Amino acid sequence: MFSSISWQLFFIAIFVVVVLYYLFVGIVYFPKEILTFLLGKKNQVQPAVVGSTQMQDRQFTNIIGHSRDERTNDEQYLNNFQSATNSPATEEETNKQPSDITLIESVSNLMEGVKTLFRVIKDADGNKNDVVSLFPSLLEQYIAIAGSKYRYSINAYIYEICTEEYKYEITMQEVNSLWPAVPSNQ
Repeated sequence: MFSSISWQLFFIAIFVVVVLYYLFVGIVYFPKEILTFLLGKKNQVQPAVVGSTQMQDRQFTNIIGHSRDERTNDEQYLNNFQSATNSPATEEETNKQPSDITLIESVSNLMEGVKTLFRVIKDADGNKNDVVSLFPSLLEQYIAIAGSKYRYSINAYIYEICTEEYKYEITMQEVNSLWPAVPSNQ
């Protein structure tokens, strides 16, 4: 079909099309740059705004707005933050804070363990019996959580994954029975 066109004519046609394309793009999108290039002018940095510094500041604030002053001398403002940090903690609060942090850390670790165990059960094509047999050994490692306020949320999470994601027939009572017995501190 194209046997009458030589390779030389083909490459000349492609070259002309590419040159026309770049000329069009240059004229449409970069007319100022092409004009400065053709006239031989170098790109010069625009001089800074001439005038007093107050005029420059006014022009700048018209663009971004005024800044707020820092309130470093306002005693009431500073006392709001210092009273919370400098107040002496009672012995009960001091003992409670590390245990809360440890408890939250344990909950985080348990949730990772739950996800990992579900992944293992899924990879092994497990079923509800695997959940019932494997989870007590995991939950046994977190006895502190068994008596905490987080137990219900963890149970709900396990129940939700079992019923919705894996379609296991399990009740909340069965999930709750996976936990070891809570030792009483009284």
